[in-house]
Amino acid sequence: ILERAVARYKNFFSLLSNAADHQLVPTVDIDLVWHTHQLSPTCYALFSTSVTQGRLVNHVDSVEDALIQTGFERTESLYHEVFGEDYSICCSWLCEVMRVKGEALLAKDDLTPLRAIISRLNQQSLQLGLSIVLYLAECRCYEDKVSSQSCKVEIVCGGCSACGTQCIN
Repeated sequence: ILERAVARYKNFFSLLSNAADHQLVPTVDIDLVWHTHQLSPTCYALFSTSVTQGRLVNHVDSVEDALIQTGFERTESLYHEVFGEDYSICCSWLCEVMRVKGEALLAKDDLTPLRAIISRLNQQSLQLGLSIVLYLAECRCYEDKVSSQSCKVEIVCGGCSACGTQCIN
């Protein structure tokens, strides 16, 4: 998962080098890698200037929603055109497993033991008076097999517009 996110981040930066006059908007996974990369300023500066022909890219988080939406649509189109891949992808655990290993690897019934463990831990937490509750987040993309039809992640909420909802507990 991490390797794919880093590769997508590098692809995104190569788009930035050719689209300096346009507002490009990262996906959640790319944005996470970007913020993490900036924690090492020297490495980030070297990377940014080498990929973008000497330009240090300033990552601005405070942009109007309307600009984000149009920028995201432009980025999505450009990314698909240049790399031939979907830009918006569902990054839920179940959808990632299907992308990496294929649908045959994990069936819904395979989660039954994990559900039992989570239930036991929640009961123990309650008995100890702790207010910690664990959930197994299941993406509806997986339930509806929509992920094979290219999940479309919304920028603002992080939900999936292919299945119409955010990941569920």
